[in-house]
Amino acid sequence: MAANMLFKRVFSGIQPSGRAHVGNYLGAVAQWVRIQDQAEKSFFCIVDLHALTVPKKASSLCANMQEMACVLLACGIDPKKSTLFQQSQVKEHAELAWVLTCHTSLARLRNLPHLKEKEVHDNPPMGFLSYPVLQAADILLYKSSHVPVGEDQLPHLQYTRDLASSFNVLHDTHVFVQPEVLVAPAARVRDLKDPEFKMSKSSNKELACLYMDDTDDDMVAKIKGATTDTDSMNMEFAPDRRPGISNLIQLYAEFGGMTNDEVIAKYNGGYTSIFKKDLSALVVEKLAPIRSELIRLRADRGYVDSVLAQGAEEAREVASSTWQEVKKVVGFS
Repeated sequence: MAANMLFKRVFSGIQPSGRAHVGNYLGAVAQWVRIQDQAEKSFFCIVDLHALTVPKKASSLCANMQEMACVLLACGIDPKKSTLFQQSQVKEHAELAWVLTCHTSLARLRNLPHLKEKEVHDNPPMGFLSYPVLQAADILLYKSSHVPVGEDQLPHLQYTRDLASSFNVLHDTHVFVQPEVLVAPAARVRDLKDPEFKMSKSSNKELACLYMDDTDDDMVAKIKGATTDTDSMNMEFAPDRRPGISNLIQLYAEFGGMTNDEVIAKYNGGYTSIFKKDLSALVVEKLAPIRSELIRLRADRGYVDSVLAQGAEEAREVASSTWQEVKKVVGFS
């Protein structure tokens, strides 16, 4: 590994969920932009196969995939530093997923939290049951040394590590690398109107979600109307007791390159209205260049498609090599 690099090979994926919001940016993408400068090689994947676990029209999935590519590039994912690609364009993901499914017990999948939570409310499709296997295939195909995830994904990464180990032992091989979990201090951005919940496009409350392409006026209005509490002069970061003001403190800290304590020291004892005004100005300033680039990229589909095509070619080169090893190990060739 190069002396100035912290990570050998990083892999992470994101679903093409359509219009991106600040929670997507601070929770994942901003970390990727930093990590790509610290890794020998980074693979960032738009996981459209995973998106099929929730039925949607073909036109919607295609548009969402294109939009997510634009968002990632606008936020700073650099094709010269990272491989950005569409999951379904590398067939080895699905092929390896089937082999790994045959090495996974139903009981193991049922013990993962994603299914326990879903079964309470719904009768999920098989794709939802088995998507951790596809997720493991995504990671293991690239012999990833590190995978940046949020805390909610830790059980799935441990499952991936266990699967890699058990496969290697069963077949007396070293084909798979056990990835290290890279738990970055990601921001957990909350709903602006109901901060008990995370920020989401599915919120039915007006002004609850801060989108990356919101106009300046919309951003200002949403932050001005964000829920806080009555103790406006006493600022503290206490997400459990005071989720509203804590959410805004976190936003200021993330966009301002400060700690939560530094934000509190700067604004404690003042009026929440002044704090919100300054936060609005900061968010508008930081997101303006990203929004401008996003609008430009939406109008240049040829460039975006070329980036994805080149990324898929680079990804296939690595994925096909790993898949050939797997085929020999299991007896396909």
